[in-house]
Amino acid sequence: MASHGLDLPNLGLRPDISTLLAALELFARRDGNDFEDEPETEGQGDVLVDAAGAFHWLTMVVSSSLAWIEDSDAKEKIWALAGARMAERCGRMAAPTKTREIRIPSGSDDTEDLTISIVEPSLTSDSLGLKIWGSSYVLSKRLLREHHQQHKMLHGQILELGSGTGLFGIVAAKLGYKMYLTDLPEIVSNLQKNVDLNNQPEASIEVLDWNDPESFALDGSKFDTVVVADPIYSSEHPQLVANMVKRYLKPTPDSRLVVQFPQRPKYQDLRDEFYNLLTQQGLSSCLRETEAGRDEFGQMNYEFSLWKL
Repeated sequence: MASHGLDLPNLGLRPDISTLLAALELFARRDGNDFEDEPETEGQGDVLVDAAGAFHWLTMVVSSSLAWIEDSDAKEKIWALAGARMAERCGRMAAPTKTREIRIPSGSDDTEDLTISIVEPSLTSDSLGLKIWGSSYVLSKRLLREHHQQHKMLHGQILELGSGTGLFGIVAAKLGYKMYLTDLPEIVSNLQKNVDLNNQPEASIEVLDWNDPESFALDGSKFDTVVVADPIYSSEHPQLVANMVKRYLKPTPDSRLVVQFPQRPKYQDLRDEFYNLLTQQGLSSCLRETEAGRDEFGQMNYEFSLWKL
């Protein structure tokens, strides 16, 4: 039977170092590998408490002098762990840098699941590309699911715009595709770290600023496939992304554009604007599907589309 929150170590009874460390380890957040729903209760094993109870106890630990503990290093460790457990519960802006193991299910007995290691630095409003977003995860699942099908979404040399953490590009590289992953200067160092962490030297990484494409090391090149996953979160982006598609997508019948969007209601007008710009460029949507998914911000539907000239 699960214990009540009051069964957590009572600081008034001066619990020893090992008891406190064990409790703090118990409340470490385990990131869902495939963005599953988080449990309604905190903890593991025989101790289950509600989220508010866990946070209250952690606050007491951080604010305690731990005067009965003589080992100063142990006290520092206890305070640090309690602070980390609190940060994990304060949302992504407060979450510390961490390495996540993301499982990509194949959905088939013929193909093995993939596990990708991703370093996620702390999130700030001007570095949104440093976090794993649901679109890249859902698109990665689709890619692995369709890997042995005759008609594949990817073809030839592939350029990904706004690669972020590199989750999709790394999955594609593991499946044998030649990937060119691009993002802004402040993003690519972490992107390179993730590519190296997953031992994918064939995935090339370059800086590509949509406002300054002439500085792109591969400017002038054309690609068989262009991939964009959740690329639009400001009013400037529909035109900028459409410009990149026109600039870098090879003008041949076999070329294709892969688009993945979360169906966030307030961005519907921007998505429609982007689709209209693609149509004006002579692209037409040959496949459009909606798939349910989620990330840490909750449940979301994701819209996949495949475009050809």
